[in-house]
Amino acid sequence: MIYLDNAATTQIDPEILKAMCEVMARNYGNPNAQYKLGREAHDIIEIARGHVANLIHCSANNVIFTSGGAEGNSAAIEGLIRTLFSRLKPRILVSEGEHDSVVRAMESMRAYFEVLPIKLEPDGCVSVSDLESKIDYRTGLVSVMYVNNETGAINPVEEIGAICKKYGALFHTDCVQALGTVEIDVDRIGCDFLTASGHKIHGPKGSGFLYARQPALLKPIVFGSEEQEFGYRGGTQNVPAIFALGMACKQLAVEGKKALLQIVNMKQSFWAQLVSRLEEHELSQYVHINANSNLTPGKILNFRIDGVDAQTAVLYVDSQGVCISAGSACRSLETHPSRVLTAMGLTEEEAKSSIRVSFSKLNTEEEALKAADIIAEAVQTLREYWG
Repeated sequence: MIYLDNAATTQIDPEILKAMCEVMARNYGNPNAQYKLGREAHDIIEIARGHVANLIHCSANNVIFTSGGAEGNSAAIEGLIRTLFSRLKPRILVSEGEHDSVVRAMESMRAYFEVLPIKLEPDGCVSVSDLESKIDYRTGLVSVMYVNNETGAINPVEEIGAICKKYGALFHTDCVQALGTVEIDVDRIGCDFLTASGHKIHGPKGSGFLYARQPALLKPIVFGSEEQEFGYRGGTQNVPAIFALGMACKQLAVEGKKALLQIVNMKQSFWAQLVSRLEEHELSQYVHINANSNLTPGKILNFRIDGVDAQTAVLYVDSQGVCISAGSACRSLETHPSRVLTAMGLTEEEAKSSIRVSFSKLNTEEEALKAADIIAEAVQTLREYWG
């Protein structure tokens, strides 16, 4: 099997998995207990918190562990209701390219606030001019992801952060796909809240974190003891998952640039091989890149095939042992076109013909080239069938 859907999830790093299992077996104490076994578990959490803080350049006291990106996004958005009311800030701005977890959280906010969309440019990035036309001193919150989960488009978050600061608006950025793709420095970005997930960086599912510049602005959405995550996220902490997340962040800090270069080289080799194979059959004119995703840093490549249904193509290459996707994993069973791609200006037919391929450090150049051959064969077969 060739796994090329790393934007959906990554294989847990074998070294991390082994160490996580050892922690699960040995360090099973409740981290909030006072005896030695509990103190040891607590220390593991704090070491992991330090690794996260080091990676994103912040204080460990600003890191709150969560179950993943979706919970972090909800905590950062719905947790601000009280603060936005107290500041008399009735307007929220959110980009049209956000993950469903942000979109759904914003839908719940419409009962209390005016929620306005920020348009996307044809390259998949947020329109800064549209943001500037809508933001004002009534704006309490702006939410724009750093790296898009479908296209890999990289938003100008530093510029957005500066605009938000000018108007006194809080800035939330979903960095689930950015972690491991670009260097993250919360001060340079100027964000107030940042979310990330462990299973996108070869850690385990069910792990993630929320960075909060001023945690006191948040009201928890999961209640529990004041000892649990500084009182901002209730529930006994998942020590093995947090340990593994910390280990994944430590690995990124050490080998991130080297791994990213390997991934980008694989992505470009894959694209060159795919185009070459299609040219042999005079089919290259039917395949088009979306959002310049072959040129951006990171693991995601998004392209469309004229006249071929993406879901059909995904199933075809799956039968040949290659895992790719037709978009975001959380929407993979839906038949309507990607709202991100249509917001960029693609037609419904073009969006339904779009495929996402995504790489990781655990892939090889050989896998990338073989997958390109198989997908080229799928294009030829399906184009003939739909002909």
